[in-house]
Formats: sequence, C-alpha cells, structure tokens
Amino acid sequence: MPANQTGNCVFVGYDQNGVPKYCSMRGCNPNRPFKQDRIHSDKSCPFHIPGSDNSKLVYVCEFTIGAMSHATLSKLNELNWRADHRISNGGAKKES
Repeated sequence: MPANQTGNCVFVGYDQNGVPKYCSMRGCNPNRPFKQDRIHSDKSCPFHIPGSDNSKLVYVCEFTIGAMSHATLSKLNELNWRADHRISNGGAKKES
C-alpha cells in the first residue's frame, strides 16, 4: 500500500556494503499512532545521515526523527547541515 494511504514513514539503515539491515516504521497521523521496528532489524546498522568525508564529528540521536530534526535545525540556523554525520541508535530497547 502506498505511503500516502497508510500515513507511515519507513527509515532504513544499511551496512557498509549498502545492504538494508535495519527498518524503523513510524506513523505520521497523530490520530493513529504507529511505531514499529521490523522484526530481525539489526540496530548495529542505524539510520545514518552522512556528512562530508573530512568530518570527524558525529551526532548520535536516540531516534531517526531526532537526527533529522538536528539537521533541519542546523539548516534553519544557516549552518552547513551536510558537513557532519548523524546517526540514530533506534532507541534503548533491545529486541529479544
């Protein structure tokens, strides 16, 4: 079903070879909250907003939306949001 019909967002984390390993799904409709990580998602391959190759600065956020919000706030404050790396650790809960 297309995203515009479900109102959900899907965030994907990839390993170093570009293979999808982590999937976080979140609802965008406040009247129908939805939060789920895909079963067998590997949180050691988090959602990542890459920075420039010469940057050593990494912002670690709890969730994907935090990483995206940080990038947005940087841009709104006229900072180069593409300069530094951002990752999300997918929350503190570990799947059993």
